[in-house]
Amino acid sequence: MKAVAERNTSYGARVIDGDYSRTYEVQFKSCDTIIFLDYSFDDCMNGIKERIGKTRTDLPWTEQKLDPELVKLVENYVKDNHPVILSLAEKYSNVNKFVFNRFFITFQCTAVSVNRIC
Repeated sequence: MKAVAERNTSYGARVIDGDYSRTYEVQFKSCDTIIFLDYSFDDCMNGIKERIGKTRTDLPWTEQKLDPELVKLVENYVKDNHPVILSLAEKYSNVNKFVFNRFFITFQCTAVSVNRIC
């Protein structure tokens, strides 16, 4: 997975959506802008619960019940991955950062143009 991510960083402009924790560092090294949706566990779970029983155009199925694996993924993200993202954001201080959460928006920009968004 990491080798694929390293190869993919040479493709120019792109948007990465999802949790690719094994390639965080590769992505941070290669992008100039990060848009981080820093939502709380409760906000994430509320969004997941609201989608149950609703048809979505981005999924070929309709979720009929709460998936315990997804709940575990969100729980683990809060304690394991979230601190890693914050640490990498600090390490790569040259990267533009837009952090959104329920209460505020934080911007840290070092450049005007945006070519690669992670």
